[in-house]
Amino acid sequence: MKSAVKMDDLIRQVLRQELGLGFQDAYRVPLDVEAGTTEDGRRYCWGVFDHDRQVFVPELRNALVGYLQGVGVKKGNEYKGKVPQKLIVHMSCGAKGSYSIKSGLETAFSKSILSEIASLEKPAEPVKLVVKPGEDGKVVLPSLYLPQEQGDVWVKPVYEYPADIGALRAVFRAAVEVVPKLDLRSWEEKQAQEAA
Repeated sequence: MKSAVKMDDLIRQVLRQELGLGFQDAYRVPLDVEAGTTEDGRRYCWGVFDHDRQVFVPELRNALVGYLQGVGVKKGNEYKGKVPQKLIVHMSCGAKGSYSIKSGLETAFSKSILSEIASLEKPAEPVKLVVKPGEDGKVVLPSLYLPQEQGDVWVKPVYEYPADIGALRAVFRAAVEVVPKLDLRSWEEKQAQEAA
């Protein structure tokens, strides 16, 4: 009987750690894909915009480990008279938080990550998303790995790198067969569609 009680206590401890009880962000941490160099010369590939200080805060760590929760596309903010499309990838990292990774839909990052997500065989496994800057320092190149005891295994894309928007749409459709498609419509868009 004592071993059953000890097991229940152990399960509760593990669940508390996994659920991340205590203070935390109310929403997903928005992680913007953007390459650059800090003032002291360190390169980064992503970061978080601090709205209180109105500055982009680079994240210098280059890997995020968690579960893919979905992918979606939404309209970005108008820039030079155009409204760009953004790829959104949601990842849950347990007690470390949940992230919403955002990049331009037609960037090298988005094309590569969609190809790799579409190539996953077991979407329920945790993945490691590793980013590195391209040779020009402006492009961000992603790689997905499956963490294993013997070492991380790279997810080799089975899809050809999408050269145009039509091919990108096909790879996106393949990716949402592996992970859920996110509904990223605004409240107003949802209401308008329900009324129609």
